[in-house]
Amino acid sequence: MLIEILCTGDEILTGKTVNTNYSHMARRFGEVGLTMHWSTVVGDDRSCLATAFQQASQRADAVIVNGGLGPTVDDLSQEVAAEAAGVGLTLDENWLLRMLDFYERRGRTMPPNNKKQAMLPEGAEFIDFAVIDTGAGMSAEGVAKVFEEYTQAERSTSANHGGTGLGLPISKKFAEMMGGDVVLTSEEGVGSVFTLSVPRECPEYNEDDVDSKVINLDADDNLVVLVDDDVAMHDLIKRTISKLNLTLIGATNSEKGMELIREVKPKLILLDVLMPGRDGWSLLKECKTDSELKNIPVIMISQLNQSNLAASLGANDYLTKPIDRSHFVNTIQRLLGTGGKDQKVLVIDDDKDVRELLSRLLKDAGYRPIDARDGKEGLERTKDEPALIILDLEMPRMDGFEFLDNYIKDVPEDKRAPVLVFSGKDLTDVQEDLLKERVVGLVKKDDVSMDNLSKMIQGIVKK
Repeated sequence: MLIEILCTGDEILTGKTVNTNYSHMARRFGEVGLTMHWSTVVGDDRSCLATAFQQASQRADAVIVNGGLGPTVDDLSQEVAAEAAGVGLTLDENWLLRMLDFYERRGRTMPPNNKKQAMLPEGAEFIDFAVIDTGAGMSAEGVAKVFEEYTQAERSTSANHGGTGLGLPISKKFAEMMGGDVVLTSEEGVGSVFTLSVPRECPEYNEDDVDSKVINLDADDNLVVLVDDDVAMHDLIKRTISKLNLTLIGATNSEKGMELIREVKPKLILLDVLMPGRDGWSLLKECKTDSELKNIPVIMISQLNQSNLAASLGANDYLTKPIDRSHFVNTIQRLLGTGGKDQKVLVIDDDKDVRELLSRLLKDAGYRPIDARDGKEGLERTKDEPALIILDLEMPRMDGFEFLDNYIKDVPEDKRAPVLVFSGKDLTDVQEDLLKERVVGLVKKDDVSMDNLSKMIQGIVKK
């Protein structure tokens, strides 16, 4: 499927607003195996919008429009899209009632201009499911972490209401596996709105089409075996690895899977953890204790993070569902020796969220992240010989300045990795001058996008 994302708005075109919506949507589509083929940014101009819609409709199977859908006078996307399709705009009464109810629940009156948001092109389908409550609501911090596993928005929630912090993360993952999403808006003291969006139709798969027969298969075909009872996963991975010149053969149960593995001895094995009968752990143990199979790389796949267990049983890597496609590709390239970048990058930061964010960014770029919680632990991890060190300045036990002092003192210059400072600290002129003599770059956490940071890292490592 050819997909184009059309982003509208003068503020994006002029650079006044960073287009983070595109990166988010592209990443989410990638997680379900869909690749963006075009991205177009167009301002709030009727003729330019019309041309953009016409061109997109001619070359793409699906066009995702972001922006220009609000209640202000310059929001033209709905109107122009209808014109391009040769239809008019019509009021969706059901959606209007939901909007009115949303405001009424908060004791507010909906501005008249907002009615525009319920005007949709004739024949358009609006598919989402919203759960609205008038409870305590959540802070911005709570909203940011509510979809994290084993985490609840506020510390008092579990004490007052119980729960493990898994319901929303699992719901979100199920939605993403169907090509949809779950989003949250909330206001403290007012309430929350959870919106589930899913496609009108999901593709159907047949197990008979997935299970491969052990005939006419050649190791020269660069075979990869996937054992997973989720037939949709076979289609996703097949489409992903085909671009790497790899051929996927699969099985939907453990017995068929082991038969395939023993027969073809593939270049790579992918094992789902939770399956009827024998689970993925059992297959992993059998592969790693067999002299003919033990050297074949194995990637475990599951909805829950059990990476430590996977590593202890001999797995080469562990991926959580829904799979991040770019990370998946980089992992395969690393394990099969085709990626070319398998270099370590050390992240030293006391903020767990920052470490996890940077680890994901580094994995997506094809690097192997290692991390440390402070400068003292970071000095120990330099024994892993990283190609780059990303260093925070404000940390307990040993801060970034002290780390640099010890690193320069203890490690010969020809053995030192370049250091990139990534910190929120406001520096004095003296501190900045001192650091510039010791590091390859100074980056303020709030002043750089993840895309630009990734490009900066790749540029430093290449040198």
